[in-house]
Amino acid sequence: LLSFQGIQLQGIEDLSGTRIVSEKPVAILVGQVCFCNSTKCNHVFEQLLPVCSWGTTYIIPPLPWQKVDDIVYITASQSTTVLYQRGDLQENVTLTGGNVLQLPVKPSIPVYISANVSIQVVFYSLGAAIPNSSHAFLMNVPDVASYCLMYSLNEQEGFKNFALMVANRSETGAIILDNQPLKDVKWNPVPGTEFVWGMRTLGPAMRSHAVEHASSPFALLSVGTAAMDSYGTPGSCRKV
Repeated sequence: LLSFQGIQLQGIEDLSGTRIVSEKPVAILVGQVCFCNSTKCNHVFEQLLPVCSWGTTYIIPPLPWQKVDDIVYITASQSTTVLYQRGDLQENVTLTGGNVLQLPVKPSIPVYISANVSIQVVFYSLGAAIPNSSHAFLMNVPDVASYCLMYSLNEQEGFKNFALMVANRSETGAIILDNQPLKDVKWNPVPGTEFVWGMRTLGPAMRSHAVEHASSPFALLSVGTAAMDSYGTPGSCRKV
């Protein structure tokens, strides 16, 4: 490839586990042209992180509006032991390089994942037929080691917008939203960890927010739903 050229690989088979190596940095985007489950056909896509940016510990909070199981994909680049916990259910599995483990994310139940070497974790929301037929989306999940002290996030006009957060149990009271103490958040335990997860409902208009903690890193995911649409993306880190 020359500078800024691209190549597309497409097929009807599952391409999960494909290994891509380049002599210079490249961007890799993956997706599906027409995903149909409980909703009408819609495309999904996400830019993947390189193996050197993977982590070993992940926490996935459930979506606030979801009534059916979503999916999390765990990918290994080498022989890897993975522990995952959903509620009180804890299991271990060994993956080889290129293996992809598919786990359900139950409504209202967070998922905790730990591995002995770095893994890739991608969240796949299947959308929902009710209450407003929201569509599917793909989203990279940040590992715990990459949590930040401050984030920017943007509300999307015409959507029900939410901030999903994962924080240390003892530090939630010191999180600040737009220079004011964070209020109206119910914090829920993540079994097997010292973390809790919570959701803050945001407004329906286009507006930017800053969320921060003075000393304890936390995770923030910006998600939203609308009729025939939805989105999910990690908050933009402003301070590590």
